[in-house]
Amino acid sequence: EKHLYPMLEHGLVAMRIKEAKVFVGRRIKEAMEAMIRVAPYTWRPPQADARPRKARAIMGVHLAAPTEMVVIDEWGEVRDFLSIMVDVRENHRQEMKESDKVKISDFLQKNEPDVIALGGGQLKCRTLKAQLEDVVGRCQTKE
Repeated sequence: EKHLYPMLEHGLVAMRIKEAKVFVGRRIKEAMEAMIRVAPYTWRPPQADARPRKARAIMGVHLAAPTEMVVIDEWGEVRDFLSIMVDVRENHRQEMKESDKVKISDFLQKNEPDVIALGGGQLKCRTLKAQLEDVVGRCQTKE
């Protein structure tokens, strides 16, 4: 009897602490998601007389190690992402590895983004932009 009650009390306190952490974590997650949610985007299709419409998918690319590619929907919810080690140097003529081209091409075909946003003003970003244009061009010729 001396040892049973303290053990039960300890177990009950540990269980309540765990439940509280889950509850607080859920609330913090909801608050953070509400703060970072992206407002709906509108864009104009390539035709001059076309009306603006919501972009179904927007792809953001962040040049780093690894390079991160994220696709969000028109409400800012993440649909898909890809982390890939792309070797980019400050040389516009640099070719991307064929395996990287295939991975990015598959990612593009799976998500079909309406807009691709590439961040950064470095020379490396210009090289990556040229490489991505090549991959996008390949995807369009496959269709």
